[in-house]
Amino acid sequence: MKKLSIIIMVAVIIILGGLAFVFFYWYEGNGNVNDDNLNQANTNFALNLNQNQNLNLSVNTNANNNTNSAIDKSKEKNEIIGMAHTFAERFGSYSNKNDFENLENLKSWMTSSYQKDIDSYIEEQEKIRSEDDDYKAMVSKVISNKITNFSDESARVELLTERTEEDLTDTLDNYYQKLVLELKKIDNTWKINAASWGEKSDL
Repeated sequence: MKKLSIIIMVAVIIILGGLAFVFFYWYEGNGNVNDDNLNQANTNFALNLNQNQNLNLSVNTNANNNTNSAIDKSKEKNEIIGMAHTFAERFGSYSNKNDFENLENLKSWMTSSYQKDIDSYIEEQEKIRSEDDDYKAMVSKVISNKITNFSDESARVELLTERTEEDLTDTLDNYYQKLVLELKKIDNTWKINAASWGEKSDL
């Protein structure tokens, strides 16, 4: 009876040992697979994170570039409007006794081709004017302005002016007149490339 008990105990130990071996082998095998899966998941997560960060960086960079570009264009348009406003009032204000001083002073604002046009105009006017002519003056004031065409290299501005013609004692005429300015960018500087007066209209 005692011998039988010993045999049974040994058999139980062997069975438990076998089960322990099988469990250990299964655990190690599954543990390795899980580690591989975990490592792969971590790698995929890191790649996705980097891709998302790069995508966000690209989107933010493009958004910032677009914003900066819009700001630069707005600033440039304001510069053009300011330049056109000042040019128009000086261009349209003069007297027949000032030897075309207004035009001479504005030449630095003009392209070289328009400077030549102005030189030709002054030459023609000097041939027909007389020192004996009665004094007359013109004063121009800008009422409104708008950019009607704009690109990186050229622009067009339309201005409405109020013009007053005077002599030494009285106002001879008073009216509205449109002025169209064509601008061209030369070496990153805006220049007036042409100026043309439109029809007069009553105040």
